[in-house]
Amino acid sequence: TEACRTCGAALAIQSGLRGQVDVRECRISRKTGDALDLQVAVRPLETPQGQYLVFTLQDISDQKRRRALERIFFHDVLNTVNLVYGYSQLIEAQPEAVEELSGDLLRAVHRLIDEINAQRQLLAAESGELRPDATEIQPAELLQEIARQYRASPLADECTIRVVKTVSGVTLKTDAALLGRVLGNMLKNALEASQPGDLIALKTVSDGQTVTFSINNPAVMPRDVQLQVFNRSFSTKGSGRGLGTYSIKMLTERYLGGRVWFTSAPGEGTTFYAQLPLVVPERAALSS
Repeated sequence: TEACRTCGAALAIQSGLRGQVDVRECRISRKTGDALDLQVAVRPLETPQGQYLVFTLQDISDQKRRRALERIFFHDVLNTVNLVYGYSQLIEAQPEAVEELSGDLLRAVHRLIDEINAQRQLLAAESGELRPDATEIQPAELLQEIARQYRASPLADECTIRVVKTVSGVTLKTDAALLGRVLGNMLKNALEASQPGDLIALKTVSDGQTVTFSINNPAVMPRDVQLQVFNRSFSTKGSGRGLGTYSIKMLTERYLGGRVWFTSAPGEGTTFYAQLPLVVPERAALSS
């Protein structure tokens, strides 16, 4: 497929055919919703019978997962803890400002709890232990709530988050927490790709059988990024990241019975879509 041109295994084999030793990483997403992270090594071998390539694969999924979690817990979570500590120090130094700062402190604590729960949820999802808890929700209300949460985030600084289209009179029966996680990651990715002054547009539409959520930002992804965007360990933000888009796809398709996709083109920007049935299938979660 077109995606093979960015595959570490294919690139390593090409190096081997040129007579070079090469070691790369290969990421493979499987139909079951999980993914493999492999280290591939290629070494040319000359024999009397001809030229061969010694090709080896090593499963480094656990290593990549551990690095990603370390990045999150020792960097992102620590940043939030420092934020909580900073507000606490201000309140201690300025008791008269407790009313003004208590709201900021509470939001920082909620953010910390949310980040920890997100990782617990991802681990449970990958191990097949996560069980959706379906309740009836209003898609428009959920989307508005996600927008409100992220407008207060530092990521939204100088960007505009706007719900430009919603559906009314439609009830969606699904796991609100999982769907909120999916939409939150979609919005977070859009904000991280945006520039000051950009508009992030949120929409919901329904065809009577499904509800489709979409989040658009003006940036356009390079084609090589598009080919790898849902891989577990792929990220444009540096090593140890890459869980956001992967978890969007896994939670939606494996646990909510829906599907996700994206488009990215000049003049249109990048739009991520999450389409869900009005009622989550009882056996949406696949066995691991």
